[in-house]
Amino acid sequence: MGDHLDALPGVESVFFDVDNIPYGEDFLRRIEAQLARASHVFVLIGHQWCGTVAGSAGNRLLHPGDVVAAEVSAALASQARVVPILLDDAPLPLVDDLPNPIKPLLRLQAATVRSRHFGTDMDNLLDEVIHGRSSPSRHALPPLPTPGGVLARGLAGVALGVAILLWVSIARQALSRQCVDWVCWLKNTFSLRTDAEAMGLLWAVGGSLVLCFAVGLAAWPWWRRRQQTRA
Repeated sequence: MGDHLDALPGVESVFFDVDNIPYGEDFLRRIEAQLARASHVFVLIGHQWCGTVAGSAGNRLLHPGDVVAAEVSAALASQARVVPILLDDAPLPLVDDLPNPIKPLLRLQAATVRSRHFGTDMDNLLDEVIHGRSSPSRHALPPLPTPGGVLARGLAGVALGVAILLWVSIARQALSRQCVDWVCWLKNTFSLRTDAEAMGLLWAVGGSLVLCFAVGLAAWPWWRRRQQTRA
């Protein structure tokens, strides 16, 4: 996240609550000082966000003096825009899992950042939060292909199918010593008795190939967009 934020034009600095506080400095005082001039605060929530810490039992956030709870409370009290980020589809905590000062966090719209789609999720998040450009929902169905697009892809499939048939025919003629055309080869391969039977089989195979290519080319872009929205 730091790399993405640092690369954005107009971002003056990125503050990390763990890495950017010198040894011996008052943690909460430094946090409050940064919040006074921060425009955005990202609260990262993982699957163990409400878990335990060493030497304690139960929900860490409910322990008096918990640093994370104090930090989130200070962020909510500041003028910064607070954005909860759910890591790898982690759920939002329940109301009873949070101390009173940070329960308003649950009213804020949360973003999701997934490890396997980190770059895309971060780009969408920062586009909306920093630049104000809404990204399309990944749950929305993509639009169906237009009739013109389907026709164009169908014609492209027909052309591709015919080209493949021609190249295969040329290859068969070059490799076969007994037959110089498809009719002869089909008759010998499938024990057909007449040229008409071979031609009928040839047209059936060729038509099936052309239809498969046409349908495949027409459906491929739509299927890819649908898979991306489900990812």
